[in-house]
Parts: sequence; C-alpha cells; structure tokens
Amino acid sequence: MRVRAAGWVLGRVLRRARLGDKPTSAVLAATLMCAAPAYGIELQLPIDCVPGKTCFVQNYPDDGTLDGDGIDYACGGATYPGHDGTDIRMLSVESAKGVKVLAAAPGIVKGIRDGETDHLMRTPADRAAIAGKECGNGVVIDHADGWQTQYCHMHAGSVRVHTGDKVEAGAVLGEVGQSGETQFAHVHLSVRHNGEKFDPFLGSALKTACHADGKPGAAQPLWRADVMAALGPPSTVVLETGFTDQPVGEDALEEGHGQVAPFQGRSPVLAFYARVMHLLKGDRVHLQVSLPNGAPIDQTTEPMTHAKAVKVISVARKRGSGPWPAGRYAGHAEVLRAGAVVTSSDIVATLP
Repeated sequence: MRVRAAGWVLGRVLRRARLGDKPTSAVLAATLMCAAPAYGIELQLPIDCVPGKTCFVQNYPDDGTLDGDGIDYACGGATYPGHDGTDIRMLSVESAKGVKVLAAAPGIVKGIRDGETDHLMRTPADRAAIAGKECGNGVVIDHADGWQTQYCHMHAGSVRVHTGDKVEAGAVLGEVGQSGETQFAHVHLSVRHNGEKFDPFLGSALKTACHADGKPGAAQPLWRADVMAALGPPSTVVLETGFTDQPVGEDALEEGHGQVAPFQGRSPVLAFYARVMHLLKGDRVHLQVSLPNGAPIDQTTEPMTHAKAVKVISVARKRGSGPWPAGRYAGHAEVLRAGAVVTSSDIVATLP
C-alpha cells in the first residue's frame, strides 16, 4: 500500500475513532503499519507497564485548533486545552511505586531535575507551590535530527541519569511519581522537533492535525507500531471496581487501596464502586450488585451533563440488625451510550 493510500484510509478510520467507538486499536495499528516511517525517530513505550491493564493513557496531546477546545488526535475529547504531551497513568500512587520510566529512544541527556516533593495537587495553594516547576522531577533527552523528548512527574530521588549521559532506548531514567503539576500518578511524555511540539500519535505538529470538524489529517505516528497498537485510540474504560464499607471518593482511590476500608461481615454499609475514565456527555453508568440472598442493588445514573476525565460512581446499602450473609457478592458496572454498552467490568467478593 502506498503512503498516500495509507493516509487516506487512516483519515477515514480516525474520523470514527471517537471515545468508545470502533475501530479497535488493532484496526488502527494495521492501517498505520502500511505507512512507511516519515521521520528518523521511533518511540517505544516510556514506562514499564502493560497498557490497558496496569496503565492507561489519561490525556493525549491537544490537537485543537480553536481557543478553548481540547481535541485529541482522533478528534475526541481525551485531553484538555493546551496539553502538550501524553499522560500514561497508573491506577494509584500505591501501584506506581517502583514503576520505571524508560527512554523512548536513544540519545544524550540534556538536563534533569530531581528532589521535588511528591504530592497530588488538590488546592490552589498546591498549584502555587510548584509554579515554574510544573514538570516536577524530570529528564530531557536530545535525539538525532533535532528531536527531543521530555519526561515529567518522576518520583523524588529516583532520577538515575545525569546531564551528558548517553542512553539507549529502554534505559531506566527513574521512577513514576507525583511531583510537579499532577493530580494522579503518571509519566508525562512530550515530544519536540527543532523546538516545535509534536503529537506522536499523528507525527505532526500540535494544532495542525485535527480540526473541530472532526477531520484529522493523514498520520505518520512516531510510536513503534506495536506501541501504537497497545496504546490504542482514546476510549472509555472502567479503570477498576470494588467493594468497600462506605462510598469512596476519587482522591482515596488515587492514593491507593490502603485508603479504602474493606467490606466485611460487620461493615455498617455495603458499597460497590466503579472508577471510569473518559465518560462523554450523555453517558450513563449502570451498577448492579447481586447478594447471597435478598433483592439485588441496582442503579443507573442520570446522563452525564458534560464529559468527565475520571469519575467514581457508587451504590450502597445499609446493613440490617445482623451481619451481612455469607456467600458470593457479584458487582457489575457498565457504561451506556445511546442505549448500548460501550464498556463493562465485573468483580466478585466472598464473605465466609
């Protein structure tokens, strides 16, 4: 297939690749592999995790061309205005511990920063405290032909390289953290060519590839083909489900399960929650819990009034006079869009 033909097919594919819609990442990858690399750089995954299982793309680069709009490479909304990189998140601070940040391509370390405090931003004071150091602890690498990558929000004291070091693709730069301007544990990767910010999913400068009419240009991704397939197009995902003894909030889940009280026989409340990423306006979340005996818990939210990057939905029931009955508790969560299920997740807990 000629490069031009691959770009034309991809344009059609990406026009359909809004959040939660087909085509799948495999379809996108197959299309992209037909096109010859447009540049001399090829990026591997910059974090030691399994996309879609232990880590997820929370925010893509903003390719919007209108002020105030945040538009990802597939012309959806999995980004925010002015975002210049790719945020690959872990489920929590707890799960991020010790996860390595890796060089996406070979090069020379241009600069580093380390020693900034790990702290999830929650208040205006938190934001003010990191002014001028929004990247937190990080590394900048110069590559061939004017390419440069930057890695942000690394764990304090974890940076393993020094300015001037030569690194190969996959070299350990440090560990995932929560330093700088961050509300969740992740690595932020930004890509520049001769100082111009690039979207690695499209292989083009930001603000030039995708337009508000939903017609992205032809793509020549900078990602290695298998990485592009693994990261996939933006999609709505149930990040996790679980049982606890009270409704749980997003902040507690971002910190980790150590902040969440377990459901037990004498728990005053049975609560089932789902943490969902990339909800769209109009989406509804349906939660159901089947108990060993008695009527199930069943609830569907009202339609979302606006898109949500991450939202926690929960249902709960108070315990009666005795303990919760022994047996199997099955929780089911699903996201409904225009009456169809776009993603779902199940979990089972057993009380002895």
